Amino acid sequence: MIDELRSGAIHLTGLFVLSRHLTPENADALLSEARGKSRRELERLVARLFPRADVEQRVAPIAGPGTGTVGDEFRGRLEPLSASRYRVEFTASTELCDKVERARELLSHSLPSGDLAVLFERALDELIAREVRRREGAGVPRKRRELKAGSRRVPVEVARVVWERDGARCAFINAEGRRCTERRFVTLEHRHPFAWGGPPTTENLCLLCASHNAFTAREAFGQAFMERKQSQRKAEAKGAGKIETTPASSCSVSERALSALTRLGFARSQVVHVLRKLPGQHDVAGLVRAALVQLTPPLPRS
Repeated sequence: MIDELRSGAIHLTGLFVLSRHLTPENADALLSEARGKSRRELERLVARLFPRADVEQRVAPIAGPGTGTVGDEFRGRLEPLSASRYRVEFTASTELCDKVERARELLSHSLPSGDLAVLFERALDELIAREVRRREGAGVPRKRRELKAGSRRVPVEVARVVWERDGARCAFINAEGRRCTERRFVTLEHRHPFAWGGPPTTENLCLLCASHNAFTAREAFGQAFMERKQSQRKAEAKGAGKIETTPASSCSVSERALSALTRLGFARSQVVHVLRKLPGQHDVAGLVRAALVQLTPPLPRS
């Protein structure tokens, strides 16, 4: 068991999920099947092996703060009961309850039972279909528009291929060969950074979650740069003006480096001053790295 925890094959949260079901008779088989699974996967495993009955369907008011009950801070729960049934629980506003009742009224002929599960499933089908069309297009062939120089726009047909290829899941693989299981806060990102001229192609794009996007950015640009960007975002959130950027140019290596660095948030005048002092480079990436050393202050020593 200790070796499993040390290797990361089973995590402490996973042991907590399994603890109420572990017995001397099933421990070996259950732990063997649990290896390498996320918490959500373990919850589904437990629900499949130890199914529970459906819960009662109801909409009920809850008491306010100070009564010892859960208030508005309750964010919801999605809990598997069996291999094919889930318990979904969350706190709703008065407005949402009114919308539920309005939907029941409008669907009273096609959904006379007013079943909440069916009602929400229909609503989510519409929402998911709309978001997929927004992200990947309607799937109708259309003339491909030529990208403008310096544009971050990813063609819809390219985005569709990447989302399907990566399975709408973070594509990061760690040193042990395990792929990230995160499916939330996932975005299209460039393997070869956009700031260094990385193209919006299926080969150069992948899906990354927020944490692994930040990790790869630190690998490419350094910790000091990321801290500087974080401080800049905080300043902008407080009302500071955004730094203007310059469109990319393909005229020369230095101009392309200038465009890349201004897109990263550095002031144009500051970048021009640094580039003038640097020796000539044959590639944009090398010049950008050299400039980042000058543009990014060293981290303070602890």
